[in-house]
Amino acid sequence: MSVMTFSGSAAITHTGKLNLNGTIIQPVFYAPNGNTNLISLSQLEDQGIRAFHKNQKLILKSGDKIVMEFPRKGKLYISCIKPSITHVEISSNKDWHILLGHPSDEYLKKFLKYNNIPSLNTKYATKCEICTQ
Repeated sequence: MSVMTFSGSAAITHTGKLNLNGTIIQPVFYAPNGNTNLISLSQLEDQGIRAFHKNQKLILKSGDKIVMEFPRKGKLYISCIKPSITHVEISSNKDWHILLGHPSDEYLKKFLKYNNIPSLNTKYATKCEICTQ
């Protein structure tokens, strides 16, 4: 999977959660070749977070709690979040098989390899109940 950016596209290699001062946002996508971190305001709104502009800052609130503030620099609001991976869960082939709409075992293996997605089991494909019917 990849995401389009201003400078082209960046491959997404992992999914995870973002902790914004105790408020968890999920899913978030990790694109190691991306040149910047992007946050989707619509995704934050879907998680119940509201955005306000005040004094050259973007302020994110959950209820009455200020979750994060982003100062404006030029045309962008800059994050002071330092990217870190504290825990990685490797998805099983079965999860990817379901998410991709039940592809063949051969296609699933090619997809995982092409997108550099680690897999628990690359030699023995998981059979699902739906595909065996």
